[in-house]
Amino acid sequence: WLFRSRLSFKIDWWQLGSFDDYSFVNYPDLDAKMVEVHDHLSRFGKNIKIGVTWNWLHRMELDPNGNLDYLLRTTPTQMTGKELLTYLADQENSSDPLWTTLQPLERSDYSESTRARDLVERMTMGKIGGASAVLIPQPISTQSGVLNDDMTPTELLLPWRLTASKLAETQYMGQLDLPNDSENYVFKDGDNVTMLIWGDEHLKEVIDLGDNLQTLDCWGRDSRSFHSAEEDNLQSTLKVTPTPQFVTGLKPTLVDWQLNCRFTDPHIDSIIGLKQQQILEFKNTYKRGVFGTVTLTSSQLWEAPQVLPFKVNAGETFSAAVDFQLPSNINAGRHEVKIEFDLAGADEDRITLYRDLNVGSKGLRIETGTQLKGGQLLVHVTLINESTEEANVSLYLFAPNRRRKRLQVVSVQSGRVQRTFEVDNAAQLRGGMVWLRAEEIKGEHTLNYRIPVEEPRAAQE
Repeated sequence: WLFRSRLSFKIDWWQLGSFDDYSFVNYPDLDAKMVEVHDHLSRFGKNIKIGVTWNWLHRMELDPNGNLDYLLRTTPTQMTGKELLTYLADQENSSDPLWTTLQPLERSDYSESTRARDLVERMTMGKIGGASAVLIPQPISTQSGVLNDDMTPTELLLPWRLTASKLAETQYMGQLDLPNDSENYVFKDGDNVTMLIWGDEHLKEVIDLGDNLQTLDCWGRDSRSFHSAEEDNLQSTLKVTPTPQFVTGLKPTLVDWQLNCRFTDPHIDSIIGLKQQQILEFKNTYKRGVFGTVTLTSSQLWEAPQVLPFKVNAGETFSAAVDFQLPSNINAGRHEVKIEFDLAGADEDRITLYRDLNVGSKGLRIETGTQLKGGQLLVHVTLINESTEEANVSLYLFAPNRRRKRLQVVSVQSGRVQRTFEVDNAAQLRGGMVWLRAEEIKGEHTLNYRIPVEEPRAAQE
């Protein structure tokens, strides 16, 4: 009791029970018990705050006038970063303090790089989700802590320390649309902007975020991942790896411009020859008005680049109408659009970014797959009807030096239906493409797919 009374003068926040103690969940007359505990601890301290461990799966809102000040929300099993973000987002309208935990992955089960990435990702999701505190229940553990049992550092101490210091006091800005879809999160602290980035594999991203960029991997080492492009081009190339990297030196105005540029609706109906229009919306993030042109380029959406003039005051949003008329051979699916702003009145002469537009039908999707069976190539076509109306489609398969093949799929209700084309002499098609065309019967949509057949998988007899 002497030990507790002395600590009470120095410690304000008290947790009842361990990190995995859920005994207060469904506790009868919990508030009365908290009054009792609070009254007892208040004999030794003035600003006592009391919390208990609470399972995420059990909903509870704290009483603002009650004696329970926070809930340490956990689960018996580890959550991924995305799962943690989902649970935190479910509490975004709550004014309660959001405390949670994460324990690094076991050393015996995962590689060093996987453990470091998982730790950084979950810490980042905690920050984005607005957690008031993210605690490591067992920081001293040779298997899964940031300190070994003998108190020497583990390989995760530096990633934990660097991530905590880089993200502390920052505000989450959002994610950038990068050409190769690398996972990235951008944070701002005053005029200092930091991007955390990684990918599932080694790749390169061309970005336009300033000319003084620096990178550190999650162990604090200079990863020297940047090299500049041509001298007359402000873009740089970043080598992205599965190991998280912190990119610093980003220009706030360029980041803000990137985050505030979008197509208001990224969907284009796959109706051949129909005149359609998209709206490109962007905000002038500079402190003065700018004017110039924006050029949009895509290999299939337009025969020539689309050049649009603009003039926009400081802080205002500009909307530019972009016209489309799809050609008959347009591929269904994602199309990358390169967007180049040539500016006057700004610090930069040019800003380059990338956005995606999707050609298709909102109610109907198609997935394809190939396999080799005997001497035949099997092309599997799965129609996915996501609407409440039945779908009727004619499928055509074009293979080089062969007559076209046709299948009709009618009265497809909501759900999935699969059909298969059989093509003889499959060996002749290796290294080439087959072309699938889906046309709505008594409808307007046409969906084209180029299907590679370099490496068909072997069928199981």
